[in-house]
Amino acid sequence: MSYADPTNMWAHNTHDQSNVDHIRSLAADQKADQKAEKDKIRAQLVSNVQEEAHNREERERPSQPGVLGRAVQSKSVVGNGPSEDEIGA
Repeated sequence: MSYADPTNMWAHNTHDQSNVDHIRSLAADQKADQKAEKDKIRAQLVSNVQEEAHNREERERPSQPGVLGRAVQSKSVVGNGPSEDEIGA
């Protein structure tokens, strides 16, 4: 049969259309996979930024005054530094 035969032309066109549909389906699947990967990366980036912001807040937060005061107080109570008499005041 030649392509001039209408039956053969229909079969040929149907086969071509099937290939086109298959390629489109593969492309759509690939695009969906790429979008899912981008979404996953975006979510990880957001999580990293939030964690870094939290860590920065923790580092920049001043220490609790009560804890620092007790530490200084305990040092003077224990007598780890020179007394005023030793300094000559």
